[in-house]
Amino acid sequence: MFPSRETGKAPHRFAPVFPVIRPTIRHLLAIYLLLASLFSFVTPPFEAPDEIWHFAFVHHLATQRTLPVAEPNTTALWRQQGTQAPAYYAGAALLTALIDQSDFPELYARANPHRAIGQPDTPINRNYLIHQQTDRFPWSRSVLALHVARLFSVFLGAVTVYAVFRTLHLFLPAQSALLGAAFAAFLPQFAFISASVSNDNAVNAAAALVLWQLTEMLVEGGWPQRSRLLKLGAALGLALLSKLSGLGLVGVSAAAVLWLARRNRSLRAIFDAALWTAVPAILLAGWWYLRNWRLYGDPLAWDMWEANILLRVIPAGPSQILSELGGLERSFWGLFGWLNLPYPAWVYLALRVVAVLVALGLLLHLARTTRAGGARLASSVPHAFLLLWLLVLTISWLRFMRVAPAAQGRYFFAALPALALLWALGWMGWASRIGHRIGHNIGWSVTSALGLLTLATPFLLIRPAYTPPPMSVPDSSSNTAVSSTPHALFLAGNSEIRLQHAAASYDALQGRTGEQDPQLPTVFPGDEVRVDLAFMTNAPLAADWSLFIHLVDGTGLTVAQLDSMPGGGLRPTSGWLPDRLLLDSYTVAIPETAHTPNRASWQIGFYDHHSGERLPQRDGGTSYTFGEVIICPAGFTVSDCQPGGKADTSQDGGPSIPTPVHVQFADNIALAGYSFNSRTPVPGEEMTVTLYWTANGPVAEPYTVFAHLLTDSFDMFGGADLQPSPSTEAWVAGETVATVHTFIVPPDAPPGLYQIEIGLYTRPDFRRLRVLDRIDPAQEDRLLLGPLRIE
Repeated sequence: MFPSRETGKAPHRFAPVFPVIRPTIRHLLAIYLLLASLFSFVTPPFEAPDEIWHFAFVHHLATQRTLPVAEPNTTALWRQQGTQAPAYYAGAALLTALIDQSDFPELYARANPHRAIGQPDTPINRNYLIHQQTDRFPWSRSVLALHVARLFSVFLGAVTVYAVFRTLHLFLPAQSALLGAAFAAFLPQFAFISASVSNDNAVNAAAALVLWQLTEMLVEGGWPQRSRLLKLGAALGLALLSKLSGLGLVGVSAAAVLWLARRNRSLRAIFDAALWTAVPAILLAGWWYLRNWRLYGDPLAWDMWEANILLRVIPAGPSQILSELGGLERSFWGLFGWLNLPYPAWVYLALRVVAVLVALGLLLHLARTTRAGGARLASSVPHAFLLLWLLVLTISWLRFMRVAPAAQGRYFFAALPALALLWALGWMGWASRIGHRIGHNIGWSVTSALGLLTLATPFLLIRPAYTPPPMSVPDSSSNTAVSSTPHALFLAGNSEIRLQHAAASYDALQGRTGEQDPQLPTVFPGDEVRVDLAFMTNAPLAADWSLFIHLVDGTGLTVAQLDSMPGGGLRPTSGWLPDRLLLDSYTVAIPETAHTPNRASWQIGFYDHHSGERLPQRDGGTSYTFGEVIICPAGFTVSDCQPGGKADTSQDGGPSIPTPVHVQFADNIALAGYSFNSRTPVPGEEMTVTLYWTANGPVAEPYTVFAHLLTDSFDMFGGADLQPSPSTEAWVAGETVATVHTFIVPPDAPPGLYQIEIGLYTRPDFRRLRVLDRIDPAQEDRLLLGPLRIE
């Protein structure tokens, strides 16, 4: 049932759910402001997606009083944000212009060199910034300006929530409209983004205002007055001046005007509507697009923006986009930090169950509306236009996903009125089936639970993630494994870093790999090993030194490694207290493509991440070595890898495929293994790379296989491309085909670390085949093997 047009009141059966406390939009806004403010205060500075680059735009505008001019591959502090529409940044700059922000470049330079952006499964280096005491309350200078800008974002979020309620209340009962608005206010990721410096908050608010105006026009049904068209045009202008995604609202607004003109049989009025809507929109935003055209030759500055972001090497197809929808789901509900701080898996499972319940409720509501006939369908026109905007935004997002990895739920918050409508209708659908009071109580209970989750998130998830591990007074009784005598002393000027403990733990591998030899443990590619460390210093340290944990084989090549600021990125050495103990643990993954069979030892040390220079030890050398380990090929057992075992290459029964791996490429092709004739070639020497391939099914095209020698900066120094025999489209599923790539290492190849880039492509377009089992985002169309060392 819908509220009476004359009274604006809902029928009795949609009476408020709570008979004693009647929630209102004022209550909801107060709760939202509390939640978003908590996120603003608890989240450390610049620990939200792109926040430091958005703030750089604000800082530039506040201090230079001019808009940034973008360049391709810019090194400016604002990065790709320099081409963004300026409405949000202008508002934040006005609020922060009187605050001293001269320390921002220094603060910007404190970026964590080992930051794990977009890696939610990584438990360390979640912090983008190396935080210091000055980042904490009471705030000053740039950190104070940041928090003022964050409160501006919180205000824009409140505008969004209010506009959502006013939009839904135009055609839904008050409590159902409030339920939809509560969904928006209680959505954890929305509260988090609304508490960060981001132009998303401006376009969210502007889009909600546009949809409010449009819905009011559609509900009234008559031809809108010019004052209403002027307000619509002003809201459109703000949206267009907030973010390019606001452009889609122009099409939705035009469609609504056309519908109204058709309904009122007044096609001439279209020109009147276009005039009174376009004038304020152009006055507000037109100058910005004209500036872009003059500066970049493009009103949207799209090419300049793309020149400053990470694009896909290969445009994503439907299967690739589908594979990334899990990240979209998580980041819609809540994925914090720089998309690297997730909820526990059970939370996402519970939220998925809720989403399914809402979807089922929508089906119930749709069935009920369809049975009710034409009158109810006609009254659903406002629904249709809200969902049209959601569809436009989705199509725009899909086009963007083809060229760039953008599986982030925040891109859909500009359609919060439509999402809130779906939430409210879903619970109304259940109410119509199981009883209105029960259904609405359930809807409010679930929504309230979402609010409690949002309330708990800053305290139970965000704050602990950025709390550094303690440094304590050494206590031999409680730390029996920590030696009173340092294993190694690293010299840092007049100070020392003392390694008090270093051990690798293989307990987690015991059940899968069989009986471990405590003297010579065995690991397999893909295994994870815990390394426990303990450090002290005798005096304050002036610099922030990076810690390295490397697994190094007999040739001196690194098999596995982990680099980090101590304390998982949260205990930089410049903040260490003398004679205090830091217990530090890390999990090091053995790469899936690690060279096997092999033997290696662990090495620990420190280095300057700017120059790469390592700290020396007092007794010589730059690393402490301990714990030899066997690296066994996949498909073998621990005993197979012992001397004389089946995986021992010195025996006749060695592996049939050296270094067996399984990396799946598109078109049913998989890499089954590889070998190098030398892992330490010399300039002028012949290098042979043998690749072993299998087909999982029919292969569609004849591909060329490549193997290139690359420096660590990806400069190519030789390689060989060849067409396999038999040709790939003739490969039989299950059989193994070897391709042998022989080339000469150039005589001028500089000494250093190298890797082999391998993959497949078609001729004559040189279109590379996608790697489906991506080892990292930089390997979409190639696989990197190695390392090698040229001396």
